[in-house]
Parts: sequence; structure tokens; C-alpha cells
Amino acid sequence: MGTEIALPSKTTLDRGAVDRVLRQRGSRAESWDLIPRAELPPIIAGLDEATQPASMDQAKRAAEVLLGSYPRHAVDDPEIYSRGIVSVLNRFPSHVGAKAVDNLTLKSKFLPTRAELNEQCEAIMGEINAARAIARRMVEEHDRREKEQREQAEREANRKAFRDKHGDKSPLEVLAADGIFTKGTTDRKDDQ
Repeated sequence: MGTEIALPSKTTLDRGAVDRVLRQRGSRAESWDLIPRAELPPIIAGLDEATQPASMDQAKRAAEVLLGSYPRHAVDDPEIYSRGIVSVLNRFPSHVGAKAVDNLTLKSKFLPTRAELNEQCEAIMGEINAARAIARRMVEEHDRREKEQREQAEREANRKAFRDKHGDKSPLEVLAADGIFTKGTTDRKDDQ
């Protein structure tokens, strides 16, 4: 897994469920340990909610935390730098911006560029988007597996009905007995 997933602090979204979703990454859907269908809609809704962009006030607050974390910061134009940082933070959810600021201030001794901040936010957002895509794909996989089970049950019912009606005869023997196929050949009588 890449960056630790960042979720809003006030969410009803079960972080354990999100981790279970992300554990399936990299494996084929056919082999997934699916989360029960009933649990997926609230997970998807919570992840959708977790992608809502920050308000301007939230973005400004995160920028203040970033700038305040560096006691000596020298930029050519502090106002333009601040606006640039706020514009990046405003494109992402507030919890993503907060996590990115936290990551950058813990690892970098220098003020980050807009590109560095954007890169950090995109990495964090990538985890949320991956979890969302996998959860949605799990719903599709539930549908596919259920359809496959219905089709298999239908085939079994058809086989049983055929055996009940015709015993141990093969389909070709039944068709030959009905005069549709000549026994021992696959040519249809009406084709001749």
C-alpha cells in the first residue's frame, strides 16, 4: 500500500472496512474476499464524502499551519506564495490537505513548493480514490458472482429435468430417437 489513507476526523466511515477494501488491491476480482454487499454502500458514500474539496477557510487554515511550521521562511513574495499554497489546498479535501501539511512539515526542513504540496496531496488522494474504485468494483463483482450462481443453478436444473425425463440417455441419443439426428452421425436429417 502507498501512503496511509487519510479520512476526515469526523466520519462514520469504518477505517477497518476501508483497509479491508484496500487489501484487495493488486489481486484479481475473482479472488477477492468481498465485503458483504450491504456494507458497501455506506463505505462508498463515506469515501465519496471524503473527496469533497476544502472550503476556502479550511484551505487558508492549512496554509497557515504550513507557514507557521517553518520559523524562518523566506519567499520572494509571501502573498503570492500563500495564495499559491491555498489554491492547491483548496482543490483537495481538508483532511487531505491537513495530512499533506503534516507529512511535509515532518519531513522537510524547507518550505515546500506548490508542486511538492500538490504531489503530496495527490498521493494521499490516490489512496482514497483507489479505495473508492475497489469498493465500487466489489459491488460489480457481487453482481457478477450472483449472476454466475443463478446461471449455474439454471444449468443444474436443466440437467436434472433432462435426466428426469430421459434417464441416462445422452442428448444425441434423444435427438436420434426423435428422428432429428441419424444415430452415429451429426448430420441432421432435414439437411440431407
